Amino acid sequence: MFKLESYITPWLLSYIDQYVKLRREDFQLSLWGGDVVFYNLELRLANIQKLVPTLPIIFQSGIIHELRIH
Repeated sequence: MFKLESYITPWLLSYIDQYVKLRREDFQLSLWGGDVVFYNLELRLANIQKLVPTLPIIFQSGIIHELRIH
């Protein structure tokens, strides 16, 4: 049986992994249900800082408690 999730999941996770430290227990993925939910994501601060280099902000830590993509 063809599962679209098995193809999209690795691509999505490789992109997200650039900005947050992923652990399998931190997310639920149900593309057919329409939701991707991530929990307790620790940000990769160096990569986040590179996205906004001109801001006069230095990130010390970053956690996203819940991120839901619908």
